[in-house]
Amino acid sequence: MKKIQNLLIAGCLLLAGCSETPEEAGGQTGAAPVKYVSLRLDAGADTLAELDDALRVKFQPGDMIDINGTAYEVFLLEDGTAAVPEVPEADRYEAVFPSACNFLQQTKEAANFKLPLAQFHAGSGTFGRNAMPMYGEATGIDEEKGYVNIRLRNMCGVLKLTLKGSATINSILVEDRSGTPVSGYATLGTDDAGNKILVPGETSSARSYHLVMNCGGAGEGVTLSENGTDFHIVMPAREYASGLKIRITDRSHRAMTVDSPTPRTIKRNVVTETPAIEYAPDADLIFAEYFDACVWGGDYVGNTKGYSPT
Repeated sequence: MKKIQNLLIAGCLLLAGCSETPEEAGGQTGAAPVKYVSLRLDAGADTLAELDDALRVKFQPGDMIDINGTAYEVFLLEDGTAAVPEVPEADRYEAVFPSACNFLQQTKEAANFKLPLAQFHAGSGTFGRNAMPMYGEATGIDEEKGYVNIRLRNMCGVLKLTLKGSATINSILVEDRSGTPVSGYATLGTDDAGNKILVPGETSSARSYHLVMNCGGAGEGVTLSENGTDFHIVMPAREYASGLKIRITDRSHRAMTVDSPTPRTIKRNVVTETPAIEYAPDADLIFAEYFDACVWGGDYVGNTKGYSPT
């Protein structure tokens, strides 16, 4: 399979420097065909996409990236990077990963991007697949390398939440105590260092004031350790001056709410740790919560509606 992928990519590298103007019948010149280029995806040292030791993106089979408004499947390369062959030649290339985070062509609203409402627990020391929006751009073919080279960079930060106890966790819901949206439609902004970040929209009808990490998996949940179990949640990079409100539920239909007014700053591409939390739900509180599109995140006891993760 890798040989086939390498052949495809090599062929596209050849296409990058070639163009023809065919002649139609009668000696008339037809329209020049669209030229294609091979686009190489790179993640620099300032990207911690999967929180692995090398701080590199770990692309997986089936991953999709948006380039200039079109979704493409990435081809995996042996060095851990990826490539996208047969991209129409353009003066400028703008890439958003994963492609589901880019709504540039689907909406006329000012907020052209989407921060996922739901993330999925993927194990210790990492965060859910496709949870971290990334952005990169390039302005033509790299003459030395012979292909378009785009370096992708994270647009959010990570909250490391450590829970202690003996329960099996079902979900973790996070919100900004100031009432500012933390997911949904977002605009492309910059941080103090000039890096691209996503800023959730205040006026968009698709804004959301919650972020949910689904820890249910195939029904087994995530069992806590007495020494502490880490959960990495991708969040918008900004100052949370009023602190965070965190609601934790377990497989025994119990819940605990941590209302923490401690100011926190989530920086782009930085893992922000919090003091360990001892999970101690109210023994008298029993509730029902189901992970479907109608009531996900709902609280029957508190009489609050849920929301659809899509």
